[in-house]
Amino acid sequence: MSSVKELYLTSKELFDLVQTPLPEGEDERDQFISEIFKALDARERVIMQYQKSAQTLTASEKTLAEEIVKMNAKIATMLADSKDKIGLDISNLKMKQQQGKKYDNPYDGPTVDGVFFDKRGV
Repeated sequence: MSSVKELYLTSKELFDLVQTPLPEGEDERDQFISEIFKALDARERVIMQYQKSAQTLTASEKTLAEEIVKMNAKIATMLADSKDKIGLDISNLKMKQQQGKKYDNPYDGPTVDGVFFDKRGV
C-alpha cells in the first residue's frame, strides 16, 4: 500500500472519530480523548514515514492528497471546538469549586464591615 493511501486511511479514521460528539461522562470523555491521541499518534507516524520516502505522486495519489488536506482543515476546526468545550467545562468546574468554598466558609476573606475610612484624608 502506498504511503499516501495509508495516510488517507489514518486521516479518515481520525476524521470519523472527531465527528462524533464529545461524551458527557467523565470516564467516557477520558477514553474518547485517549482514542483521539492514539489516532493522532498513528497519523503522525505515517506522515513521518511519508516524509522520509519523498516519492513522486501519481494522479490518483494527488487526488487523495487533496482530500487529505480538506479533511485536515475540518479535523483542525473540530479539534479546536472540542478543546474550547473542554476549556469551558474546566472553567465552570473551577467556578463551582470557588462558590462551594464561599458557601462552606462565608467568613473567610476580607469583609467590608470592619473597614475604617479616615475622613481627614491623611
